[in-house]
Amino acid sequence: FQAQVESENLPATLRQLGREEAWLESLVRLEVGFDEMREQVCTPENRARSLAVMRLPLTCLEVELLDLESADAMREAYLCLASDGLSLAALAEQEHYQIERREVRLEEFPEALQQQFLGAKPQQVLQLTTEDDRFQLCVVLAKREPSLAEPRIVARIDADLVAAHCENLVAKHVGWRLGPNATA
Repeated sequence: FQAQVESENLPATLRQLGREEAWLESLVRLEVGFDEMREQVCTPENRARSLAVMRLPLTCLEVELLDLESADAMREAYLCLASDGLSLAALAEQEHYQIERREVRLEEFPEALQQQFLGAKPQQVLQLTTEDDRFQLCVVLAKREPSLAEPRIVARIDADLVAAHCENLVAKHVGWRLGPNATA
């Protein structure tokens, strides 16, 4: 949510919120401080280092998904693809199904499926049963290494860098007490 307030309406808007101008100024100072910290933490060098560590989870997969009504239907459709040489698109058209095409990062898949997708070759068909008991055939169309040229990848890495920085600050400066007799 982002509100735009004209400068002449600012006093009325602050009154409506039950706030004073000092409150708004303190928020602006906090925002500026956060932006400065973010610039210090999200440097090209830190991004490159993080990308090297996160290369596998950030690998992008282009997939086509076909939802089926049961495990038996999924197995039958898989056999049609494997033995008859049908494409997923031809099978979907023949059976009046819709295909969903998506780009996903490897980390978006449940951990149990990540190895299966990582080892899949382009055009390989995978049989999936989702956590919410959906039966799907999935064709891996392409795999792409993550790159700092992709804004989505940069945003994901920056979020991790800022979170790690904040966690380090908490560990360094916050002492937790667990009870009336706890010592720091």
